[in-house]
Amino acid sequence: MLRGGCATIVAGVTASAAGCLTDGEQANNSAEEYNSAVDLLKQNSEVFNEYGSQEELPDSFNKEEIHRRVNSAEQHLDEAKSGADDELSAKIDNAEAIAKYQRKAASYNALLVDQKHCMDSFGSLSSAERWEDANKKIKECVSGFDETEKALTETQSAYNDIDQELLDEEGRLEVEDLGDELQFEEETLNVVGELINSFDLFAEGMPVLMGGFEDYEAENWHSSQEKFEEARDTFAQSEGRLSELENDPDLPASFESDVVETRCYVDALREGTDYWAKSAAAANRRNWNDAEYYAQEGNTAFDRCSM
Repeated sequence: MLRGGCATIVAGVTASAAGCLTDGEQANNSAEEYNSAVDLLKQNSEVFNEYGSQEELPDSFNKEEIHRRVNSAEQHLDEAKSGADDELSAKIDNAEAIAKYQRKAASYNALLVDQKHCMDSFGSLSSAERWEDANKKIKECVSGFDETEKALTETQSAYNDIDQELLDEEGRLEVEDLGDELQFEEETLNVVGELINSFDLFAEGMPVLMGGFEDYEAENWHSSQEKFEEARDTFAQSEGRLSELENDPDLPASFESDVVETRCYVDALREGTDYWAKSAAAANRRNWNDAEYYAQEGNTAFDRCSM
């Protein structure tokens, strides 16, 4: 039988040539494949480090680039297994854990950037007083936050699978820093979640408040009062969440000013809406002096804080 080198055709599939290598050649091949995988993972680490060094969240994160290198690294690691000794096999397993972590971390970072865009859109819609659209957008943010929170949990789980003892000193220090960063991410995400839930309540209340003003203008006093009271109660729930957050001793310093300003604004809405409910009630009794007084007090309260 003629032999055409080490690659043979079996049932139409080209078999791997690894079986034709000597033990020494297989060991060298495994080491080369492992090193190729490590190089790709290091490239990803550089991308993560650059991303993490920015003071503000960037406008984009290319998770596909990370995933592509992870996929290539995993292929190299698969090739490295056949000739690996016990020591190298352990390193290969750990490199696979790092690859899994990088894939999860990339997906999480991309979702976090999407969350930023969602909140920015909500802010723009709110500034334009497009309250129905803002309400829809914040619902998207709530849904997106749940997905982001799940992605962080999966990232933390993948991080815990990395065996730090198999890393060199530089690698161990990097992974230890990573653990601190993930803890900070969890704390930060908790704050973001509370802010989003507070904004969700705020966004629910605004169309109701606008409806109250429409009924007030149409002299539908009773309906106006009911809508003002409904909006007031919704704003009160939002303010309550923000107040708890403001008084939380673990609140990251980077969020303090945002939380304080937002709580003040929502509380001003609550107070102002309460005055307008009293104005509508007074108008319903045909007590025009009180109606005018409470309306002016309501407008003064609205101007107390701004975002």
